[in-house]
Amino acid sequence: LDLVAGNIFEKLHELDQLDAIMEKTRVSCKTLKRFGAEFFVVVPHTVPEREATAGRSQDAPRLPDDQWAQMMNAIKQVAEVVKSFGIVCLLHPHAGSWIEYEDEVERALTDLPVDLVSLCLDTGHFTYAGMDPVAKFLKHAPRIPYLELKDIDGTVLQRLQQTKGSFWDGVTGGVFCILGTGVVDYSALLSAMKANGFSGYCTIEQDFDNKIDDDDRKLRFPAECSKQSVAFLRAMAAQVDESMSSKCNQPQKKRQLED
Repeated sequence: LDLVAGNIFEKLHELDQLDAIMEKTRVSCKTLKRFGAEFFVVVPHTVPEREATAGRSQDAPRLPDDQWAQMMNAIKQVAEVVKSFGIVCLLHPHAGSWIEYEDEVERALTDLPVDLVSLCLDTGHFTYAGMDPVAKFLKHAPRIPYLELKDIDGTVLQRLQQTKGSFWDGVTGGVFCILGTGVVDYSALLSAMKANGFSGYCTIEQDFDNKIDDDDRKLRFPAECSKQSVAFLRAMAAQVDESMSSKCNQPQKKRQLED
């Protein structure tokens, strides 16, 4: 096994948290550097007012401009430390956090220097927030060296939106499902990645309710889901390769030239 990435999941909008966040970043990067990892993922922590409105942009409050600027400054400081270790820093928009929806993602990518902060596209969180992960990949492909792959159960998401369920209601309700069983168009995503020459890493994640009493299920369920997701991805990648190869090998129609 290779160590690919580390992360922090912190309240970057709170100024009094910054010193502790910076220390965690340094400690983590020392370990990542020792084992040859390439990426450090910055994930804004969830907050109650946004957990309650996850997946519903129209209902969600936005962070005031002064706190937004403070959060951007915190991310930049973290990224500078990460860069000093020769590791790539990435922003991971997250449902239930202050960077979730399209307007916030685009604003953050504008505010954060391209050479300092890349984008970790999480297919599940982007879909949960109402974005098309394929379209976002195509728009920001040069800035995406690393992806996290999830899938979203469309029926569960629709129910959460109708009942105004929280982010944690979504997790316990199974909104994050096995790859290929949800609404993310992995055929289109893999095709886009191949067409853009993507050669980085992807991590499969399986979020689920780990507060259950069944210890055996806690251990085995995520592993079994991951096995099924890997099998799906391999089969889908083979289909994409075959499809693109067939298109490349199709004889071109000769155009007759008229005198």
